[in-house]
Amino acid sequence: MRAGKYLGRTDTLKDDLPRRGHRAYCLLPYEVAGVSAQLDRPTARPGDTVTVSVDPRTNPTGPQCLHVVRVDVTDPRGRPFFPFHRVLRLPPTGPLKIPLTLAYTDPQGNWRLTVTDIDSGKSSNLTLTLAGGGTKP
Repeated sequence: MRAGKYLGRTDTLKDDLPRRGHRAYCLLPYEVAGVSAQLDRPTARPGDTVTVSVDPRTNPTGPQCLHVVRVDVTDPRGRPFFPFHRVLRLPPTGPLKIPLTLAYTDPQGNWRLTVTDIDSGKSSNLTLTLAGGGTKP
């Protein structure tokens, strides 16, 4: 799982374990080809709520096993923005919808969102532009 390597369809696995170490493997009946992630809009204003839709792309397509994704967000200055970090389980069917509400004090500019499937390590990057002009309630 941590290496993010697809090992193919097999009934045997050969690997070297590090001394005093461990390995974790995820056995799925399909390959995770990628992660589809989309914003409901590319630009927002302070106080707006944007929604990120996330769905794993599998090969072959069909019913999916349990998937967990990690959402990492970087502010326009390139610093991690921990209030938006998430680790979430995807629903059994349909995409996961993640609402993110922007504060009036969040810095304006381009925010980078990275959504990563925990099992495969596949990820998708998004850019959200936070523009000025929000009105406080």
